[in-house]
Amino acid sequence: MSLSKVKIANECQIRMKWRIKEDVLKEALNNSADNLTIIESKYFKAPKILGVEYYLSLKKKKDYPNEIFLFLSLEFEMARKVVATFNLSVKSASYDENGEYVYDESDGWGTTLCTRDEIFDAEKKFFVNGIMEIEMSGTLKAIGIKRKAPESSSLVDVLWENDEDKDLTIAVKDQELKFLKLN
Repeated sequence: MSLSKVKIANECQIRMKWRIKEDVLKEALNNSADNLTIIESKYFKAPKILGVEYYLSLKKKKDYPNEIFLFLSLEFEMARKVVATFNLSVKSASYDENGEYVYDESDGWGTTLCTRDEIFDAEKKFFVNGIMEIEMSGTLKAIGIKRKAPESSSLVDVLWENDEDKDLTIAVKDQELKFLKLN
């Protein structure tokens, strides 16, 4: 009997460089309200994990009006959770921050980058020749797959929703198709 295995990748490496022009950030800061995103990078698809996108953003919060926060945000619908382990850096300013966060839904995790005064202070070197370069690298790991609740329960539905470890094998003629649950 021949054996076919279906494997869905659940882990991948991510990496990006985000270049922001100083005048673009100044304008965005002046035009954004409290508790809002100031500016965000373009979205990237996570390689090997279906339906997961990531991006960086700079935000400000009403409770901390002088601070600028750097966020790694994920957008996903199919995964139950995504674990992110990552590094954020602005090398010219000697900023380096490691993070690990479990995303239970599409969301962002962030930390203070600097104050509003520091970001434009030439001695702090966030901007070099009018450009700030933020680098991010890390690993994403999807855990579980969401699916809509069935209208009527079947044995497959009951088994799928059970959180215990299980494998499913479908045998047809001389072939088997194995589905392995990943935790």
